[in-house]
Formats: sequence, structure tokens, C-alpha cells
Amino acid sequence: MPSTVEILKQELPNYLHHIKNKNSEEAKKQYCISSLFGKIFDVASEDLDFEVPTKTVSKLRGRADTLFQNIIFEWKQDAKNSKAIDDGEIELKKYFIKLLVYL
Repeated sequence: MPSTVEILKQELPNYLHHIKNKNSEEAKKQYCISSLFGKIFDVASEDLDFEVPTKTVSKLRGRADTLFQNIIFEWKQDAKNSKAIDDGEIELKKYFIKLLVYL
């Protein structure tokens, strides 16, 4: 079985080419899950939880975009928008801190 690095080397250029044409956060999320997650993590979309209220994970308010076991994914539509990236990083930090406390 190929390693994660080998899979990324093979799949990432095609993924990056196609993801640019997705016009919404939801479309980008679905494309990533359908085209990349299964190959890298050997996980099907039905094994992921979407828009999980963080109260499920902790007392923190909000929604984690995607959860797979103890991995939290936060999706942003515009990766070139520094505010969106900053907001995503802040959200992830809060979710991770609360998840660690919860575990």
C-alpha cells in the first residue's frame, strides 16, 4: 500500500487544480472529502460527522465543520483571504483546547 506521502505527491496537484473551480465552502469541503480523504485516510464520507455542534464536544458554542474521530476540520472558502484564515485558526484553537479538556 502506498504511503500517505506517496498518495499526496500523486493526488495533490490534481486536487489543487480542481478545488480552485469550487465556488463555495460546502463545495470545497465535499470535493476534498470525496477526492482526497478516502485516498489518504481510507475513510468514507459516512464515517465523518458534519456541522457538529461543539456542545457535543464541549461547552463551547459554535459548530465544528467536520469531525473524524478526534480530528477537527475547519473549512474556509477563500484560502487567500487572511481574515478567513485567521478566523479559522482561532476557531480550531478553541475547538482543540476544548476537545483536549473533554478527552
